[in-house]
Amino acid sequence: MPNTIHLQQRCHLLGLPAEIQLAIYELAVVGDSALLLNCACDSSYPGHKDEWQTDQQAWKCGAKHPPHQPSLTRTCRSIRDLALPIFYRENVFHAHYCFTSAFDLALDWLKAIDAHNRRILRHLYLFDGNPALDGNFPQDFKGASRTLAKMNGRTETVLMEKYCYHRVSFWHLPIVAYDGLEGLFA
Repeated sequence: MPNTIHLQQRCHLLGLPAEIQLAIYELAVVGDSALLLNCACDSSYPGHKDEWQTDQQAWKCGAKHPPHQPSLTRTCRSIRDLALPIFYRENVFHAHYCFTSAFDLALDWLKAIDAHNRRILRHLYLFDGNPALDGNFPQDFKGASRTLAKMNGRTETVLMEKYCYHRVSFWHLPIVAYDGLEGLFA
């Protein structure tokens, strides 16, 4: 039986001051553009129907999907406890709501991240590129709002001139202490 040498490597990242760790985590888990929870509606592709159909097929077959939790947050519990709240709090997430079947994908993602992480979300929007969507199809927004309300979500219309933009919040509910990190959520 060969001798096995177990090398235990120290994580130098965890040895850094907390402020530097948080800055690194923010750089690692926050993107420059909105993260899509489902396929955009056809009205977001004016004059580009082929591109929309290609994207729609990519979402259906799983080539495109809602964002996964960043790999960094899966390295160890200490990093996860600090980086995951930054991921949910600082990124912008868009859920398109013009087709019930596409919206179901966004709902599945919201259910999967659990109530605690939903409360951390600060920039979740129901979004459509057609500012007339809510006027032409009011049932789409009303249905999405009712479904989100069942998850304790609130919707607030923030822009209707150029796009349909509705902010979704779950943070009106109190956040319970999370491993002693309650100060990070303020």
